[in-house]
Amino acid sequence: MSLLRRVWDFLRRRPVQPDCRERRAFERILVRFAVAFAGEHKKGRGIARDLSLWGCMIESDAALPADTLLELKLFLTEQDMPIEAAASVRWADGKQMGVKFLRIRDEERLRKFLGVGEPQDAVQYPR
Repeated sequence: MSLLRRVWDFLRRRPVQPDCRERRAFERILVRFAVAFAGEHKKGRGIARDLSLWGCMIESDAALPADTLLELKLFLTEQDMPIEAAASVRWADGKQMGVKFLRIRDEERLRKFLGVGEPQDAVQYPR
């Protein structure tokens, strides 16, 4: 039996491994809406391509390097005011960058847009 055939037989019998991609706390949804951002002496506009409660991926001609702090405006609809967020660039690759939200001004509106409820382990403090 040839070596190639033995390798193929071995691989066929192996159990399928689960997907090795990173596990996210919140699933990202595919979107396409405008984003404006400003950070460390540079402003830009782009298109958000995916979105979660904790971050998004932005395509822009003005992609910024990793670890840049940003102020974002997410234009979910043309009629509503944008959702404002402070964010950090986690990665950048050409015209794309992934950002992590550090603070969201109207988190409830973003949760509603994403269809995400309140975290189950959220502590409710008496007023």
